[in-house]
Amino acid sequence: KTLETPPGEDVFFLVASNMTALLPTIISRCRVVRFHYLEEHEAISALKGHGLAPERARLLARLSQGSVGRALGMEASESWWQLREKVMRALEGLHEKQDVAIAALPLTENREQAGDILDIMELYARDLMVIQDAAGDVIQTDLEDALHRQRFTGSHMLSGIIEARKRLSGNVAWQAVLEMLFFDIVGG
Repeated sequence: KTLETPPGEDVFFLVASNMTALLPTIISRCRVVRFHYLEEHEAISALKGHGLAPERARLLARLSQGSVGRALGMEASESWWQLREKVMRALEGLHEKQDVAIAALPLTENREQAGDILDIMELYARDLMVIQDAAGDVIQTDLEDALHRQRFTGSHMLSGIIEARKRLSGNVAWQAVLEMLFFDIVGG
């Protein structure tokens, strides 16, 4: 009712990450404004304005893909950095099929962070493809040496992550999802 006949000069902001989840009658009463992430140099500038060192601001601007709020959240979250480090250790221990169970084990206890784990891996796969195809800039510049040493392909990894997200949404157990992903990554 408030959207149909708004009181006086009031302005409401309805924020949604998925517009298709809103009823068409709601959308028809709103002006749609799409917000885009900042360009890298804009995000870096904003992060430096929050007191971050230039290199740290650059890394966070890239990791957050232009979302200053997400970048500041990452900076403040020691648990996110610990999770990222845990994912990197798991990937570094993954070489062949027989490594799958051992590499996946430390991540199986983080079921509630499955989305973050897959996001971290997806960014890693993206950077791996950039290095393997020599096409573009690496986002995670702090991992560039590890990316150059990696034996598996970024495209296999990305395909595995896409399948892992499908399996996870299909209520497959997290440990099984993770192990199947790792088998996909090593080409099993």
